Amino acid sequence: MDYLYDDRDEAEQLRSARGGEGGEAIVTILGRKAFDFPKPPSLMRALVQQATTAGDIVLDFFAGSGTTAQAVLELNKKDNGGRRFILVSSTEATEDEPGKNICRDVCAKRVGNVISGYGNAPGLGGDFAYLRTRRIPAGRLLEIDHAQVWTALQLSHFDRLAPFEDGPFCWAGDEDNAVLYLPRFRREDAALLRKQVKGSAAVALYSWQPRAVAQHVRAAHVTHLPIPETLTRRFGLHHGGKA
Repeated sequence: MDYLYDDRDEAEQLRSARGGEGGEAIVTILGRKAFDFPKPPSLMRALVQQATTAGDIVLDFFAGSGTTAQAVLELNKKDNGGRRFILVSSTEATEDEPGKNICRDVCAKRVGNVISGYGNAPGLGGDFAYLRTRRIPAGRLLEIDHAQVWTALQLSHFDRLAPFEDGPFCWAGDEDNAVLYLPRFRREDAALLRKQVKGSAAVALYSWQPRAVAQHVRAAHVTHLPIPETLTRRFGLHHGGKA
C-alpha cells in the first residue's frame, strides 16, 4: 500500500512484517481462527503512526476483527499518546447464521484482551465501550422517543452523555457551550427556559417548535434548531424505508 506525502517526490511503501501476520495475531489473542483475512497489525500500526498525532481520534468504518484498535493501543503505549478509536461494523449475520455478531464475539473480545492482557502478553491498558445500534425506519423518525433524541443531540456536540430526565427540558454543557433539548413546549415553562439559557455563553436549543419557542426565548447567544431536520441532516435519511 502506498502512502503519498504532498511534500515528497517519492511514494513511501508500507508493508506488513510478514505474510499471515493478521491470522496469527487472531489465533494468539483469541485462541482460535475467529476471522478470515484480518488486517496485519504491523501495517495498521504504520498507517496510524504516519497519519495521526498523539491526541487524534482514529475512525475505522470497517472494523472487522479490531486490528485498528490494537494498533492505536500499541502506539499509545509506545509513545505515551492519547489516541482514541471508534470502530464501526455490521454483525455480518446471514440467513444461515442469524445470531452471528462479529462485533461482539470477535472485535470487542479482541479489544478487551489486548487491553487486559492475554497469554504471556501484558495488557496495554485503556478502556472502551461496546454499543449496538438498531435500524429505525424512516417513517418513524418523528416517533423516536425523547431519550433517543437526547442521546443523538449530545453525540453531535460532546464526547460524553448525560442521562435523559423526564422534566421540562434536558440540559448538558458548561458555562461556555451548552445544549438544551425541549421535548414539549409549554408557555408556562418560558420563564424557566429564559433563566436556564443564561447559564452558558452559547446555547443550542433544540425543539419541535423552534419558531414558537424563539418568540419566548429571545437571546443573541441562543440558536434555535428544529429536531427533524437536524437529525436527518446529521445522521442521514434515505427514501424507501431504509435508514
